[in-house]
Amino acid sequence: MEKILQIDLESKEDLFEKYNKNIVSKELIEYIIKATPHFKKGDSIKIIINNRIKDQEKCIPLIIEGLQKEYNNNIFNHHRNSFKQLSFLILGIITLFVSTLINTSILKEIISIGGWVLIWEMVESEIFDDISNKTQRRILEKLLNSDIIENRM
Repeated sequence: MEKILQIDLESKEDLFEKYNKNIVSKELIEYIIKATPHFKKGDSIKIIINNRIKDQEKCIPLIIEGLQKEYNNNIFNHHRNSFKQLSFLILGIITLFVSTLINTSILKEIISIGGWVLIWEMVESEIFDDISNKTQRRILEKLLNSDIIENRM
């Protein structure tokens, strides 16, 4: 099934970043990601851009470049989050091991709780951060492989 996403560009401020007129607006990219209709694996997405900007060349390459940049940023965040999770897991295990070596019961419990907090932080990061990043990455992949049509008005 084909899903359609329509975008209306009225002025250059809708397309370009405020302080750099060579790159696409972050707000536009975020809008495209959030406005993407829900899709299933076999669905295709078509992006229709109604371009009403005077004196503007084609905006499709700018939008594709912005989507690709956001996709690369998402991949980087995924790797950084994986490293953070691994660090929390290792530190949590080390802290739990150290707590078994301590004889003072109060200090042992405090260190043990700290170890479990580190491990829980790793699990929480997996549940919340990784799932949202994976969903956004799936949307970006679908958008980058979609048909983009520009209507000049």
